[in-house]
Amino acid sequence: MRNLFITTAIATVFAGAAFAEDTMAPAGPILSGEISMDIAETAAGNWGATTGLELGIAAPGIAHGSIDFVATPGGDLAIDGWSMGTSVASVGLSIGDQGGVFVEGENGATLAAPSIKESLQVSVAGAEVALGFGDLASDVTDIENIQGAYTLALGDMDVTTSGDYNLNTKDYALGARVSGLEVAGIGMGSTITYADSIAFEVDANVMGITAYFNGDQDELAQNIGGSYTYNLMGMDVEGGLNYNIDSSEFTPTVGLSFAF
Repeated sequence: MRNLFITTAIATVFAGAAFAEDTMAPAGPILSGEISMDIAETAAGNWGATTGLELGIAAPGIAHGSIDFVATPGGDLAIDGWSMGTSVASVGLSIGDQGGVFVEGENGATLAAPSIKESLQVSVAGAEVALGFGDLASDVTDIENIQGAYTLALGDMDVTTSGDYNLNTKDYALGARVSGLEVAGIGMGSTITYADSIAFEVDANVMGITAYFNGDQDELAQNIGGSYTYNLMGMDVEGGLNYNIDSSEFTPTVGLSFAF
């Protein structure tokens, strides 16, 4: 905790210097957040709710920070992620438990998803690099894995390529995603990854409805599903259904969220 306070103080001093150079920056910080509840069937056959709270604060043009809380069925409220960062000469810098930069799909059940713990992330001109720490609290020089991604805009379509390399296990993963493509008013996207095998997912979006289909090189058809999101007086209500072709099981989900 002492190291966190010291790092925060350094970031604050740095942000103050940046603010002095930008006289056009707004005078006060902006608070944002989201409250969510995801309801799904548990292993015991009951319906449990996972509640999340995301809080963010930003001084536009200077620095930003966030902290996420989550409460699972039968569990206590716990910190699920955090980050703080700034930008210098169009280069974004952030540190924290903030996820990775590897491409993701809509459902992602078959896609490679290399894990990353706390990380230092750098972004500039469509390129992102994340250095994942093995144990940030014990040794800030212990880098466990490296992730990178680059997004290229091709007209209305975005093409993102990404990779992950684990320095300890020597394992690697590659991924690519195409998004933003529109056909007859339907937004199309596709994701492909390679770790030990090739996996894919195709998704489509239209009028609040999202549908997906995924599989891998051994089984082309594994999951098919979709969701529908409706805004009810400022609250997003989402209903989803996944069908596992192997087990012939349907998995429904319900989500509620409110952003401010």
